Amino acid sequence: MAHIVRGYPLALIFIIMCLLIKAKIDVCKRGDVAVKPSRVISLGSSVNISCSLKPKQGCLHYSSFNRLILYKFNRRISYHHGHTLSSQVTGLPLGTTLFVCKLACLNSDEIRVCGAEISVGVVPEQPRNLSCIQKGERGTVACIWDRGRETHLYTNYILQLNGPKNLTWQKQCNDHYCDRLDLGINLTPESSESSFTVKITATNSLGSSSSFPSTFSFLDIAKPLPPWDIRIKFLNASVSRCILQWRDEELVLLNRLRYRPSNRRSWTMINVTNAKGRHDLLDLKPFTEYEFQISSKLHLYKGSWSDWSQPSRTQTPEQEPTGMLDVWYRRQHIDYNRQRISVFWKNLSISEARGKILHYRVTLQEVTGKNTTLQDITGHSSWTWVIPRTGNWAVAVSAANSKGSSLPTHINITDLCGA
Repeated sequence: MAHIVRGYPLALIFIIMCLLIKAKIDVCKRGDVAVKPSRVISLGSSVNISCSLKPKQGCLHYSSFNRLILYKFNRRISYHHGHTLSSQVTGLPLGTTLFVCKLACLNSDEIRVCGAEISVGVVPEQPRNLSCIQKGERGTVACIWDRGRETHLYTNYILQLNGPKNLTWQKQCNDHYCDRLDLGINLTPESSESSFTVKITATNSLGSSSSFPSTFSFLDIAKPLPPWDIRIKFLNASVSRCILQWRDEELVLLNRLRYRPSNRRSWTMINVTNAKGRHDLLDLKPFTEYEFQISSKLHLYKGSWSDWSQPSRTQTPEQEPTGMLDVWYRRQHIDYNRQRISVFWKNLSISEARGKILHYRVTLQEVTGKNTTLQDITGHSSWTWVIPRTGNWAVAVSAANSKGSSLPTHINITDLCGA
C-alpha cells in the first residue's frame, strides 16, 4: 500500500516531480543563456548576456544560417548568425527584466532556445527609528523600524536581542515589506532594572546593513493593557459624589481619566497617581449621560501610556429642578359674571430641569374677597379655567421631577382695560 503524504499518494507526487523536471529540461533543450557577472545586479550596472546552441540543435539543413535573436521582454534587441550570440546590456530598470533567446531558420517560425531573468536592485539602507514595545506584563517584545528605500530584491531582516546572563534571542522576517517583528520573548517586571540591546540587520544579494543598537529596560518599553471592568457609583443617588472604579495591571502607577457628556466632542482630562483603581468625581451634571475612558502607565517618566479603555457610559441621577418657569396668561370675557383665564409657560431647559419633568403644578388664588384657591396638576404647558370677573387673582406655576419642584413663578392677573 502506498504511503500518504498530506493526503497525496507518493506515486502521484513522484509523477508531478518528474513532469516538472522534464519541463525544465525541455525549456532549454536547444541551448543555454549565460549572464555575467550575475543575474542579480545593482542599479546602474551592466551585464553581458550570452546565448549558445547545443550540438546538433541548430537549423537542420542550413546550419550555417542559424540566426540567434535576443529579446528583452517582447522587443528584439540583438541578433547574430552562428551558434553563439553575445550582447552587453545597460540601463536596466529596478525590478526584474526577462530576456529570451530564440532561433530563426529559413522558412520557419522562431524557436525558443532559453531565457533568463535579471533582477536589478539596491543594497538595503540602514534601518532607522528602531523602537520596541511590550504590551502588558505578560506580553512579548515587538519592534518596528523604518526600512528606508525599497530594495526591489528579496531582503531578509534579522532582529537580535541581547541581555544579561549572555541572553541572545533573534527572529527573522522573510516578508518583502517587513518593518515589524515580534521576538516572542517576555521581559518580566523582576528584570525592570536590567538593560537590553536590540538591533535589526537587513541583507539581500547585494549586501547588508544594520541599525544602530537600541538599549532599553523593561520599564522603557512597557505599555500596560488598557484598564477594564469600569464601574460608576453614585452615593445616595446623588451627583454630588461619583465614584469611578476600575481594574488595572498590578504595577500601574499613573492613570489618566477622561470624561464628557455623550453629546459633546471635547473631553475633561484628569491625571491621578496611585489611584489603585478608584477616583472620586465631584463636578458632574445631573440627569446627563456621560462617557468615561481610562488609560494607565507604569512609571512617571518611562514607558508609554496604555490604549484607552473601552468606553463606559452611564446617566447621572436627577436633582430637583432649578430656575423658574417663564409664565404668561390670556383672559377672555365669557359673560357679565365670568371670564376664562388661560395660563401658558415655557418648558425649562435641560440644565434647569435636571431630570424628566413629570408634571406642572398650577395654583390660582383670589387675593381679595373670598380668598378662593384652585390647584391643579397637568402634563401640558398650558392651563385654562373659568373664574368670576370680580376680585383680584394671582397664579403660580412650578415644574416637578422625581426629586422635587422648581420655585413657583407668580404673576398677578390684572384688568388691563380697567387699568
